[in-house]
Amino acid sequence: MRWISSEKVSDECMIERLIMEATTIFYNFLYSFGKNLNHYVLLSRLKLNKGAIRSYTSQEK
Repeated sequence: MRWISSEKVSDECMIERLIMEATTIFYNFLYSFGKNLNHYVLLSRLKLNKGAIRSYTSQEK
């Protein structure tokens, strides 16, 4: 009886550990995805700004 209860506790600990690992992996994925997305947005903004500056300078000429 005691052995069964200890096995149950170890299973619960394993499940908790798995959940913790899964959440950390998920958060790391979200963080890296967000960073990549932010980088892409910044790049597109820079490209847009360069295009706007070019068109503005060409209009001045």
